[in-house]
Amino acid sequence: MHVLARRDGVVSLCRFPVARLGLAVSLVMSGASHAQQVAMAVDTPLKETVVSATRMEQDADTVAATVTTISAAEIDRRMPADETDLFANDPDLAVARNSSRFGSATVNIRGIEGTRVLNLVDGVRLPDYYGGGGPSNVTVSDAGGPHLDFLKRVEVLRGPASSLYGSDALGGVVSYVTKEPEDFLTEGKPRAFGYQGTYRSADQSLSNTMSAAIGDDVFKYLLMVNRTDGKELETKGAVSGTSTARTKANPEDKNSSSLLSKFVWLPAPGHRLAFVIDYRNNQADTDVQRLISSLPKTAWMKGNDDTTRTRYGLDWEWKPQESWVDRLKFQAYQQNSEARTLTDSLRANTSAACSASSGSGNNCLLRQDFRMEQDRTSLGLQLDKLLEVGKVSHLLVAGADWSRTRVSDYRDFSIANTAIATGIVTYSKTLAGTTYPSRGFAPGHTDSLGLFFQDAIGFDEGRFTVTPGLRYDRVELKPKSDAIFSAQSFAPAVGKTDSRVSPKVAMLWQLQPSVALYGQYVEGFRAPNYSEVNGFFQNGTLYASIPNADLKPETSYSTEMGMRLKQGPVNLSFARYDNRYKNFIDNVALTCPSNPSCVTGLGSTYQSINLSRVRIQGWETRGAWDLGGGYRLDGAYAFTRGDDEGNHTALNSVEPARATVALAWNQNVHGGEARIRAAERKAKDRISGSLYSTAGYGVLDLSAWWKISTDMKITAALNNVFDRKYMLWSDVRFASLAQTTAGMDFYTQPGRNLSLGLSIGF
Repeated sequence: MHVLARRDGVVSLCRFPVARLGLAVSLVMSGASHAQQVAMAVDTPLKETVVSATRMEQDADTVAATVTTISAAEIDRRMPADETDLFANDPDLAVARNSSRFGSATVNIRGIEGTRVLNLVDGVRLPDYYGGGGPSNVTVSDAGGPHLDFLKRVEVLRGPASSLYGSDALGGVVSYVTKEPEDFLTEGKPRAFGYQGTYRSADQSLSNTMSAAIGDDVFKYLLMVNRTDGKELETKGAVSGTSTARTKANPEDKNSSSLLSKFVWLPAPGHRLAFVIDYRNNQADTDVQRLISSLPKTAWMKGNDDTTRTRYGLDWEWKPQESWVDRLKFQAYQQNSEARTLTDSLRANTSAACSASSGSGNNCLLRQDFRMEQDRTSLGLQLDKLLEVGKVSHLLVAGADWSRTRVSDYRDFSIANTAIATGIVTYSKTLAGTTYPSRGFAPGHTDSLGLFFQDAIGFDEGRFTVTPGLRYDRVELKPKSDAIFSAQSFAPAVGKTDSRVSPKVAMLWQLQPSVALYGQYVEGFRAPNYSEVNGFFQNGTLYASIPNADLKPETSYSTEMGMRLKQGPVNLSFARYDNRYKNFIDNVALTCPSNPSCVTGLGSTYQSINLSRVRIQGWETRGAWDLGGGYRLDGAYAFTRGDDEGNHTALNSVEPARATVALAWNQNVHGGEARIRAAERKAKDRISGSLYSTAGYGVLDLSAWWKISTDMKITAALNNVFDRKYMLWSDVRFASLAQTTAGMDFYTQPGRNLSLGLSIGF
């Protein structure tokens, strides 16, 4: 089977590896959507349940950590375009955008991001985000998460979670939970179909989601398909043209095709088997008219980006009656992801070596081909058991995780060099002293094994709970150097094995029914990855990024204390945290030539090294007040400070203090929300280096919905109502913008923009 995708203005069939996946079923269900659930999007106050904090369903009020959720109903109301929009209302979260070309990058939790934050979809680890760096940064591979219309909820667990999830959960966990057939087949209905469409003016995108669910007491099936087409995300800039001063967004045509297929079998009481296929393909054609000042010989650049992720999964859950275990869960999956980035550019009147910065007499037409593949096979087993020993309860969670992750990249250049004086054209595979194809790191695989155990011990009828936890992890990196990598690298690829025991202890005290205090101490762990240990790149005589076989694992020691108050219509929470990191890994410029690791004859040498001490601390508060009559007031504020204590510098990954406040109303068949998002100025004394200091801002967003009938709902959102010009600190630091950077409006957020949604169920 294939999914429609547009390329070069023509509708064609894009790759979809699930051959003939229920073609007949797809035709029958082609008019479907998740409107059955959307039609019921009137918020009914329910007890909020989370899974990410303890790896089992638990009342959020009984978790000794900060966990927030975004429901499907909230996603439907807000209609976010991407992860940056999805987390915009959480002041302690941020997702940088690559404004030039690639869109959203990685989730930042309290100043920690990248491979230090674990991203899960239905318990499955998403591929690593990878950015090769360099002035043009055209070697990028993103995680390719699920389409937002497919989500039942999103959970965000703050702080280290290695005691349950192991390496890569050093900063927290983002858990995307996709919808199930049971979410549509409510009240005993044997089938549910519908359609949801969303238009966003900010990027002129049109998203169409069709879903269908059928089932009975034994078999259930859900199919969701989405197709989204759009243009570039607008800025507040007014300068067009092809130059370094351009402030309008780069022209772009983009599309995505997504599919979620779930077949559920209930073979016997207490048993549930689920077979899952999760697929997403993102494509974009970009005319990069905002040129790069450090590459002045580049006259034009065009890019084509294609990212595909496919997951095949099997989940088995057993909930017996009065057995040695309350729940036994087994999960197996295979996930394949591939990113391909093609970049064509012209370096005009440059040197015979096709320099991007100097020279004359030659025109060089370049095609750069970057590919990255990440394949992961994983098995997981978990058991849960509640025991009562006298007046003490024990809620036990234990299990094991194993995975093998294969990663490889491929870089190629094809150069057509025309001598201006003679018109003679020569073809080459060598640029800046490097002969292509090449690799950014040695290919190979990483084997990970984790064993975990946790016991929530309840005293005084559950009013006081102590939760110790422990996890052992072993991570083995096994490179398989090939002829391409060996020919370019000045050091052979090395293997590396790291192991760690990560403990945790948390306490929660329910002082009275309306007041609870909690605290936790957690240790985190992250093993160095393939690119940090064996990564290598050299750009002529300018600079090189070299491997470091002596890297130590990152570790963290974190404390968090908090309070929750629920008194009548008022719901308040407060958290204070202090995270200390040792051997924090950062890619830095070495002090050359005194450092013996420096590459002789180069201007600069970069290497991933362990920083001695990094500290991130802060506090945040959240609150909601039910005003009665369907009206509700809520808000949140977060302040974080980050320091590299070894070098006495600030951490740029930390966001400025931010806040959000909203008034929402729900009148059964219609409702709405007015929300203000604000941030203070990024003070220059909290910036390391000469990065541009963003100004503070306050932005008003409005949204409203109207349930026309039982099966039809329309939604509208007017964002940035007063058409404010503002920038996000995450975008500034991601692009390394200096105070002297020209055309800063290129990095501004969209002005006033409108989103419209229609949901129909039948």
